[in-house]
Amino acid sequence: SVLGDPNLEAETIDSYEYVIMYQDTDFTFESVLFNSNWRNAITLVPVATGSSTNQYQNIHASRSQGLELSSTKQYVSWLLRGNLSYVKSKNTSDNIDYQAFPKWMSSLNAEYKFPTMNAMVGIWYRHMEQYALSDNLEFDTKTDQSYDRFDLYGFWKISKNSQFSAQIYNLLDAPVPLPSYYGSEGGWQDLSQQFSVSYKYLF
Repeated sequence: SVLGDPNLEAETIDSYEYVIMYQDTDFTFESVLFNSNWRNAITLVPVATGSSTNQYQNIHASRSQGLELSSTKQYVSWLLRGNLSYVKSKNTSDNIDYQAFPKWMSSLNAEYKFPTMNAMVGIWYRHMEQYALSDNLEFDTKTDQSYDRFDLYGFWKISKNSQFSAQIYNLLDAPVPLPSYYGSEGGWQDLSQQFSVSYKYLF
């Protein structure tokens, strides 16, 4: 359960970014160097040790800084995308690193459009590493968690009015632990392998 806080103050943020961007007809690249400072940052914290009841509170001040790189490339019938980021977050009031936010995150995406039919297939890979399952130091102190997930998807536009789509979520049915940002124990698990199929017809 979650409790409100009548003394809660609005959080403010000052963010600075340095962006380098390149764009061509079939290629884009972007790099972003950033630094963000929060004052009166709002988060959920347990009301007592070991309690499952949390309350929104101001945590005074925090800072986040890092780098993000992203790129896309169109090559004939292929569309390729990639993203890589490094983020370091810290509670500057208490001089404690936020451990539930992954330091490294990346994704790779490839899509292929069939030239002789209105259809596409794609695969998406997501990765996170160096994080704990919560910011509660009582429960979680190791930042050795990692996350890897593959998704497969596609569609076939059969006619002007109809389309068939399919998706496999978590293709390899891998365990995918996610951090809990609410100070609770053990984080939570992302979805296991799932299949979805749909058909759409416009009258």
